[in-house]
Amino acid sequence: MLYKICKKIAVKISRPESDDIEVVRFGLELLIITALSIIFLLIIGFIFGYGIELTIFLISFGLLRTSAGGLHAKNNIICFISYFSISFLGIKFVKIIPESLQFFEIVTFLLTSMILVYIFAPVQTPSRPIFPKEKLIFRKRSIICICILSALSMLLFFLSFKTLANVMAIAVLFESLTLINFKKTKKLEELK
Repeated sequence: MLYKICKKIAVKISRPESDDIEVVRFGLELLIITALSIIFLLIIGFIFGYGIELTIFLISFGLLRTSAGGLHAKNNIICFISYFSISFLGIKFVKIIPESLQFFEIVTFLLTSMILVYIFAPVQTPSRPIFPKEKLIFRKRSIICICILSALSMLLFFLSFKTLANVMAIAVLFESLTLINFKKTKKLEELK
């Protein structure tokens, strides 16, 4: 149903001589699914009392994802369920960490994320090919993004917003882990 609606809109807004209608349709479909998923996640987050934490998680994960890329699910439902699960499990995990370990946890998560981004970013997928000229640009953006998010997380920690700092750290860790292609670790082979 969504396919048909997006196809009709794409036909109406596209210029037949210059736009690929299928690309426009796919973009519209992706935009609608993403918007609905974020709205649904935020509603659930606020119902369960995790609205602010989930917002921080979404922003941190999303910012790094736009430049670094990462593993993609086979369909939208699996993507939504996976993202829903990791975001809520991450927030729950952060809530149970003893205060004495929070600084160590944040530093460990952020350093691990920095290393993974440095080694693997950006990740090319079939739905998101990266051209050689773009690769360096996305790589620099990814490294800058992880550095800024890490600095913000540490700042939040030192300003006594420890839960939010931990949520930010675990969000970038989860996104950084999606950069690893466990089936084909070409980057690791290059390091040997």
